[in-house]
Amino acid sequence: MAFKTIIGLILLLMGIATISARKAITAVIFFAVTSTFAAILFALYRAPDVALAEVAIGAAFTSFLYLIALQHKGKLWVALVEVKGGLNVLEKWILEGFCERYHLELKLVPFPDISRAKEKLNSGEVEMIAGGIVSTPSIIHTVPFLETKVLLLTRSDKNIKTEDLGLSYFNTPSNEGTDVIAIDLMRYRNFLLSNLGVKVEVIKQINGLGYVFEVRADDKTLLKQLNDFILEAENTGRLKEGIGRFVY
Repeated sequence: MAFKTIIGLILLLMGIATISARKAITAVIFFAVTSTFAAILFALYRAPDVALAEVAIGAAFTSFLYLIALQHKGKLWVALVEVKGGLNVLEKWILEGFCERYHLELKLVPFPDISRAKEKLNSGEVEMIAGGIVSTPSIIHTVPFLETKVLLLTRSDKNIKTEDLGLSYFNTPSNEGTDVIAIDLMRYRNFLLSNLGVKVEVIKQINGLGYVFEVRADDKTLLKQLNDFILEAENTGRLKEGIGRFVY
């Protein structure tokens, strides 16, 4: 009796998992498992004819759903923080190649700043963030696809606002003073190009960093797939080619 109860509970959990699955192919797998456990449960209750019917119908329906899942593209929702220059173009190029590999439809949602993008990531409305994200220990991120550094600046012109220098990913060291601003290399270049003659002093550089994609902590599958794709592109030279085309 206890064994039947366990099978019944597993069947219930598989049914819930099937309904709540975000990806079509995952739902098909859960449905196949549910059908299998249903057949076992029917057999335990001495209904072999029903169990055989469940196996036959379940197998046929699972195959049908699998074919539909292969033809139907899933969607990859990405919060894209806008960065001037070629960085966003490079990131789109990488993500388009990734989506083509895994038969996904890329959905980019633009955001002017990182804080709004993180809100959408934490709420589950998007699956990842792109747009000049610097590799830091505080986030779950992919392997770097482009090297960068963070510059600590002091403002010679007190009229320069922090937001004028872009997004800060590093806390200002307490011993550096309140007028010190941290900015990544790409945004620093963009700022200098659009603000010729403005004086800022670089007092420190943090090297050995890279631009990455930030993903949700619970989506380990997406993280692994992205890492594998980026590393493959790096090993084959495609990534270097893309950087040369879009960034430098």
